[in-house]
Amino acid sequence: QYYITFDQTGVGGDFTGTVVTIEGVDYGVSTLPAHFWWNASETYSFAYQSPLVVTANEKRYIWDTTSGLSDKQSDSSFTVTESGSITGNYKTQYYITFDQTGVDTDFSGTVLTVDDTENYGVSTLPHSYWWYDGSTHKFAFQSPLVVTANEKRYVWDTTSGLSSAQSDNSFAVSGSGTITGNYKTQFYITFAQTGVGADFSDTVVTIDGVDYDR
Repeated sequence: QYYITFDQTGVGGDFTGTVVTIEGVDYGVSTLPAHFWWNASETYSFAYQSPLVVTANEKRYIWDTTSGLSDKQSDSSFTVTESGSITGNYKTQYYITFDQTGVDTDFSGTVLTVDDTENYGVSTLPHSYWWYDGSTHKFAFQSPLVVTANEKRYVWDTTSGLSSAQSDNSFAVSGSGTITGNYKTQFYITFAQTGVGADFSDTVVTIDGVDYDR
């Protein structure tokens, strides 16, 4: 017989379910490591579960690698040839949601670009990702969003939630939440005059404290 140890890394005590099933028996964070005397040349089964959901749409652990006597997430015919350990290594993921306020469906272009390649408009927001803890990503809320040239547009005003930036080339994931781009509507207003000739050189109209002549 050989002495086989099953263990895990990366899964915190906030997860209370099954991490690995060994020969049909479930083991969690509190019951690992688990040790067995297994017969040489015989086959046994194990399966590391994934994803391990802590809170739906907030936090989970994802199987990444298995180290030691096996590199498999699961094996229904693991053959015992020596003593050692089998360790499932996990990574943490957080749920990040992008959204917008203020932009109506009369704008049909890109509101948000994520990681340079993924473009989202009004109809495809909100959009959510499971991103690894500590990973970095890019996002950019576009502005201005022109509905009709010289008539109507939306302009980025603030970003709320996990970031206050309009764009970020190195947003670091450290927890779940939302990133919302908040926009304001602008209309194009033109002031003009008729009837005043070039012989008048003083102010014709004052707009928000600024004087304009002919």
